[in-house]
Amino acid sequence: MMDVHLNRILPYPLFRQLLTVRLFSQIGDGLFQAGLASVILFSPYRAGNVADVALAFAVMLLPFTVVVPFVGPLLDRWDRRRILVWGNCLRAGGVLGLAGLLAIDPGTSAIFVGALLLLGVNRFILAALSAGLPHTLPQRLLVVANSIVPTVGSIAASCGAAIGFGLTATLDVGVWRDITALLLAGLLFIAASATAGAMQERSLGPREIRHWSAHQIFTQLADGVRYVIAQRTPGYALALMALHRLLYGLSLMMLLVMSRNILVDSSVSDFATTDSGFTVFAAILAVSFIGHACAIVATPFAHRLIGAHLWILVCLALSAGGQLAWSFSYRLPLLFVVFGIFGLSVQGVKISVDTIIQRDTADRYRGRAFSLYDMLFNAALVGSSVLATIVLPISGWSPTVNIGCALAYSAGALIYHSVVRLPH
Repeated sequence: MMDVHLNRILPYPLFRQLLTVRLFSQIGDGLFQAGLASVILFSPYRAGNVADVALAFAVMLLPFTVVVPFVGPLLDRWDRRRILVWGNCLRAGGVLGLAGLLAIDPGTSAIFVGALLLLGVNRFILAALSAGLPHTLPQRLLVVANSIVPTVGSIAASCGAAIGFGLTATLDVGVWRDITALLLAGLLFIAASATAGAMQERSLGPREIRHWSAHQIFTQLADGVRYVIAQRTPGYALALMALHRLLYGLSLMMLLVMSRNILVDSSVSDFATTDSGFTVFAAILAVSFIGHACAIVATPFAHRLIGAHLWILVCLALSAGGQLAWSFSYRLPLLFVVFGIFGLSVQGVKISVDTIIQRDTADRYRGRAFSLYDMLFNAALVGSSVLATIVLPISGWSPTVNIGCALAYSAGALIYHSVVRLPH
């Protein structure tokens, strides 16, 4: 099925180049995030309680919840192809510098600052990739492209993460295994930059060149928010995406704390080794990525049969069912099934929201729309971290929280259904 879809979109040269940039970039992302998880979240020198994990997420994401929206007007002003070139160069330099810092002082707190900067640049690059995609293909192929590109990107990121996890499993315990992952990520970011550099100027838009002063950026940002709300469907889709990410982020927080505190118990898991928590977490996320891959098959069919909006409701129902199942047990076989369902649901909603924004947003507003997307994405994850410190127990697992998430998914689906005309 993927071959059929790829045969429809790969003949377009500009799309092939953009896809190559994404593949290099997201394999590097996977490597970087695997090394980051090992250093920050699963280091034996750091505590594993809910507050510490939440702090790690908040430090890395909160500033960009505020900064990212002001980048939106720049995506509608700057050459998006140059953003991909220089953004990946900046990431490469940052990752290599971070590796050097870890080599000098493995316990340095600068890892938080470096991660904060690099993850922020990453969101900027992903927004530029999404805003530039409609320039590479006819509009009739956007649903197919939005099914394939993010999913292939997620698979690429999971491959990078798998390499990072493989380094963790095979190399001796120590900072050098994390530094190796960072160095490989830096090389992949350089490759992404070089590929983007081979593309023509302004081939990814925007078509119109605008010259805005600093105060006009605030005005244009507000104008972009008003436009998205006035268009209705992009605004509704963004709001629902934020709710979905808030609840999914809370589930990830629960899994992270459980991986450190209760899933390493030999009575629950067969992975009770030195790096058992990291291994359990990685194994469950790998199953989640399989769910992402399944979305590439299901979503195009669903869009043709029932429309993007109704498919979003189906995905929310799947997440609600997964949360209810999780409320009964935290045994590993059930967690594999639940996070496979979550992976399908999250990716299905993302593909649909991307398509709705690209389809229903004019090009002159598209960069601001995707930066608003990133702001809500980051804010939802920060919110889930804060919420986790309030509602999660020390063990991480809470049947009450799972049931609450299921009810929230159901309420979100009912509200979305009431405000959006179906099908679309």
